[in-house]
Amino acid sequence: MFIINALHRAAQVHGDRIASVHQGRSWTWAQVLDRVARLGSVLRAYDVKPGDRVAVIGWNTDRYLEAVLAVSWVGAVVVPLNTRLALPEVAYQVHNAGAALLIFDPEFAGLSDILCETNLAMRRITLSSTPARPDALASDKLIALSQPGTDANPGPGDLMGIFYTGGTTGLPKGVMTTHANIAQQITCHMMDLGWTPATRYLHVLPMFHLGGLTAAYCLLSLAGCQHYMEKFDVSDFVERLASERITAAALSPVSIGWLLDSPRMATLDFSALHQLGYGTAPITEAVLRKAMERLPRVQFTQVYGQTEITGTISVLRPEDHKLDGANGARLRSAGRASWGVHIRVVNDAGHDVPSYELGEIVARSPGMTQGYWQDQAQSATALRNGWLHTGDIGYLDADGYLFVVDRKKDMIVTGGENVFSSEVENAIATIPGVAQVAVIGIPSDVWGEAVHAVVVQAHDATLTAENIINHCRTFIAGYKCPKTVEVRTTPLPLSGVNKIQKHVLRETFWRDKSRRVN
Repeated sequence: MFIINALHRAAQVHGDRIASVHQGRSWTWAQVLDRVARLGSVLRAYDVKPGDRVAVIGWNTDRYLEAVLAVSWVGAVVVPLNTRLALPEVAYQVHNAGAALLIFDPEFAGLSDILCETNLAMRRITLSSTPARPDALASDKLIALSQPGTDANPGPGDLMGIFYTGGTTGLPKGVMTTHANIAQQITCHMMDLGWTPATRYLHVLPMFHLGGLTAAYCLLSLAGCQHYMEKFDVSDFVERLASERITAAALSPVSIGWLLDSPRMATLDFSALHQLGYGTAPITEAVLRKAMERLPRVQFTQVYGQTEITGTISVLRPEDHKLDGANGARLRSAGRASWGVHIRVVNDAGHDVPSYELGEIVARSPGMTQGYWQDQAQSATALRNGWLHTGDIGYLDADGYLFVVDRKKDMIVTGGENVFSSEVENAIATIPGVAQVAVIGIPSDVWGEAVHAVVVQAHDATLTAENIINHCRTFIAGYKCPKTVEVRTTPLPLSGVNKIQKHVLRETFWRDKSRRVN
């Protein structure tokens, strides 16, 4: 399951099979191996050695995958950069990782100029057929001019990548991920997702995140076919499902909501689609039920995980997606432990709590990170006693199904009572015409914190704060209901994987406060 071995196998066993399709280009697995081996020679000519860090920024493309594979080919460490970050955030990550080479999509040429101004020793390569800058030769031309070299045969314990995460309340943390960690995640995907060599997968989740990249590695291991979306557009997504006969994809819950609202769903044939994964953020039961009703032939799989464990912690498999009957309640769960993963729910003292009792979710597996790059203090906190402390609150039922209630930081303490924002969001999401919803805690002189809802209404809906609050009272306790509601038509702020950025919503309310309760 090691990445480079998997690439050799794909070329050896399925060399003539189409590996990738993008913008009129298609490559077989034999051609992908050849291109990666040649790009590896280019990296060596740029003096990239085993253990060196190479930063990569770009959209989901075949060239992006070639670049990250070539970094592993020479035994170096890939540092994928989030395309949605601001310049200071990108500069911090490049500097913190000590990257000596930048591989970038032409759209980020201006950013690369600025990064090189502060690091004159940094070399760069353009992911393109034409150079974006005179000193940044195009990857296609460099590949054509180079000879394939041998791979460095990186070992299981060698560092494969540094994936930066967090940063909403402090500096981003670089999660160190080894080749053995990635092998564990590939195994989880192959066991959990049911993909085969016949799978035609459309990359929608950004490949700068482990969720997107490990899907690519899994398809590589199976010698399946990879298609790419550079930027998500729901109309284009539906068109691609139909025209390219896509069999599998993965979306964020927000994107699933957009998909269900797209009028194109009723006019195009995407009957080839039979597997749809979702994750990256909690999904409301209302949205999931609607998706299952609208797409009855599609098998749904939910993946819950974190970068620090190289992806998967638990999986809600297709057989658990039942709308009715005794198992219908499992739709609210995140499934059961993935392969090789041990999950516990613990109290503040680190002791296991009984079934159905809330506590912090902790986990361990062969995918668990070595720690955060150059940050021993944060590593010790997150990985204490050999367990990853996720910062998520949840519980296990008697059958081992994990229910993720909320993030610790998203728990609202109002009048001495704990309110989990996801519970309020689930109640609001059942209202017809709600396109998006986020619930946060805001300052209150009376309650300490007050429950506040930000609701985006659909274009054909008319929602009021009063109606939303009254609706909530029929579902949840009065103290959990929003004290205030903002109804808007503009979308909520989203991260690179379409998670709602609640810290941005909170900032307006807490900016001038000396103490932030939430």
